[in-house]
Amino acid sequence: MFGKSTRGIRLKGDDRISGALPFVTAGETDEGISAFIGNSFHVFSKNTVTIDMFGSAKYRNYEYGCDDHIAVVHTEKLPMKAAIFVTAAIHKSSHNGQFDYGKNFYAKDADSLWISLPVKDDKTPDYQKMELRDYPKVCVNLQTGVRYNYSVWRFYYGKKK
Repeated sequence: MFGKSTRGIRLKGDDRISGALPFVTAGETDEGISAFIGNSFHVFSKNTVTIDMFGSAKYRNYEYGCDDHIAVVHTEKLPMKAAIFVTAAIHKSSHNGQFDYGKNFYAKDADSLWISLPVKDDKTPDYQKMELRDYPKVCVNLQTGVRYNYSVWRFYYGKKK
């Protein structure tokens, strides 16, 4: 749906050069920004979503670098508010206790997430409605784009074990 998620690159603290590029690592403090670096580094686009090793998703409205414990979902082609909505849907799906120090979240996990989004009559995501309330929902696999009605999906797959 958003293309393959990618992963940041390891950059040890001792190797970081002070600069202006926000560097995202796992954690909640300062939205996961651990430093501002000046290293020559892969820069991810603004208007994307990061998911840390614990499954915590955050919207990034700025360019940034990130380490290898961060998955990047490429939502840069979406309108900003739709990308923020998608971030919340991803966070709800990925940050519910199944990932921790023993079982980290990786970019491949992002590609298999199921998220709930409002849809148009033709069952495609309705990005314009993502700013509104009271809309029909479906679950969408981020890699395959397969869509299911939310209430049907919840009945079959959403039961607590």
